[in-house]
Amino acid sequence: MLSASKIRGTIIDLVIQSKEGHIGSSFSIVEMLIAVHEVAAIMAASNTTHFFLSKGHASYAYYALLNEIGELNDSELSSIGQLGSKWYGHLPFIQRDSRFQFGSGSLGHGLPFSLGFLYSLRCKGSSDNVVCLIGDGEANEGTFWETLLLVNKLRPSGLKIMVDCNQSSERAIPVLTALRGLEVSFPYINFITCDGHSITEMVSALKSSGDSVILCETKKGFPVPFMTGNPVWHHRVPTLEEAEKIREFLT
Repeated sequence: MLSASKIRGTIIDLVIQSKEGHIGSSFSIVEMLIAVHEVAAIMAASNTTHFFLSKGHASYAYYALLNEIGELNDSELSSIGQLGSKWYGHLPFIQRDSRFQFGSGSLGHGLPFSLGFLYSLRCKGSSDNVVCLIGDGEANEGTFWETLLLVNKLRPSGLKIMVDCNQSSERAIPVLTALRGLEVSFPYINFITCDGHSITEMVSALKSSGDSVILCETKKGFPVPFMTGNPVWHHRVPTLEEAEKIREFLT
């Protein structure tokens, strides 16, 4: 199994070298990304799992995962966030690069893109699946609700919507209560709640049949106590001393 601690260590390296980045948001989705990778490997014999990160400001977690699985080399990794680099703080779209099929600078666009991508696969007779990872704050966007309405209508079967429920949005526009009561409004879609830091629980949810919204209960900044749930760390570059303290909790 991939090492969540090692991936978080790489995230810290990227933030330090680029002098920017969303540590808390990236830390909260590490196990979610590992779960997607695990399921993609399990399902590889029968179909391909296509992944889209709509929560683009957590890009450093995605870069770190790609490096860990050998799909982003060390030279590419070292260029992230540097002047002139094509890799930066939000995921880029890079033509003819299957790692970066969707640029997610603005929140709310990844989910409709994912549904459109999946529907095109079904029109071509493909049985591939699509996983889209969004932040809970994105659920405040109208595109989230419009896409759920289309999923309920089109019923493509094979769309997994992972929601990073790290409560980051709650202090501004509360949305989690609404998310947990959607079964009545969208009867076709499965709603599953799981521990967003338990790879086992999320793998099980991702392997379920049909179209699903998987509410992954996470902690922003996990597992570092002084970062967890602290909005100060949304977009803060740690000092070298703070970085070493963070690393102490990654073992």
